[in-house]
Amino acid sequence: RLNELIVETIPSGLLTIKRDGQILRNNPGTSAVFGSEDLIGKNLFSFFPELILTPEGDLGDGHYGEKQEISFCRNGENFLLSVQILRQADEAFAEETFLVIVEDLTQVRRLEFAVRHSEKMAAIGQLAAGIAHEIRNPLTGISGSIEMLSQTSQDEDDKKLTKIVLKEIDRLNNLISEFLDFAKPERPPVDLVDLGPLVKESVKESLGPMASQIQVETDFGQRLPEKPIIRGHRDKLKQAFLNIIINALQSMENSEKSKLIVMIDIHENRVRVQIKDNGCGMNEETRRRIFEAFYTTKKKGTGLGLAITDKILQAHDAQLLVKSEPGLGTEFLISFPKI
Repeated sequence: RLNELIVETIPSGLLTIKRDGQILRNNPGTSAVFGSEDLIGKNLFSFFPELILTPEGDLGDGHYGEKQEISFCRNGENFLLSVQILRQADEAFAEETFLVIVEDLTQVRRLEFAVRHSEKMAAIGQLAAGIAHEIRNPLTGISGSIEMLSQTSQDEDDKKLTKIVLKEIDRLNNLISEFLDFAKPERPPVDLVDLGPLVKESVKESLGPMASQIQVETDFGQRLPEKPIIRGHRDKLKQAFLNIIINALQSMENSEKSKLIVMIDIHENRVRVQIKDNGCGMNEETRRRIFEAFYTTKKKGTGLGLAITDKILQAHDAQLLVKSEPGLGTEFLISFPKI
């Protein structure tokens, strides 16, 4: 009975399978991963096609008995699992059986990523402060000198060149400001923010003169039973929404019929904001790297817009899901804790 209690209460999933993958037994721990407490008769390899036993009883790649990390998707949610298959001697079954141990590594990997990200941000913060000081001071001197020369010069070509230099100096100053903003620690959100008017305002400002050229479908939560209020910093949240919406509009520049969808709803005590476009979309590598600092696919982009957005959303305890396929557009689904 003690052995049974251990198997029933252990958080890891334990399964007994036949060689062909048919599940003969499973403990309650498997329900957290597979979403069902009764898996008997189902085939394990239908969940994990990459796990195949050879006629000799080894795994397909020859690493029998070793733990393997496998990505698994259920109901749109991605899990990272550790799966281990071991031979099992059980007299209750006439044929050979195997024990499968399944552990959920998703939260562990997220925590590891968060620690690495915090260490990286601390290093970037120190670097940013040094760069801002060492670059801005010479830029100020260069800018002042160029402006004085432009006032004394009468040659039109010289004036054009000085304008170009001053424009590039301003661009460098803006880049330094964005970098400092990215490296600066975010303050904990304390204000009550109604996302309905805020997202509506962000959409209106982003569209500007393009409003008549794009089909826009919106729902700012007017029909919800309660207002979509969260705890946050209004200006920071607006900056995040503007970055995402502007990126969506830029991705639709070559679309024949541009369509932007912005929706707000409440699901499972969280306020969700959906921003979807039918633009050029992203491949897997781009989708994976869009929140990296200085990574950009734009000719004149700094690669800091979405990195800052991700930082703002993390400070608001938001969950962010990005779906995108080349040629089919991109969807951002942002979920905030509801007050």
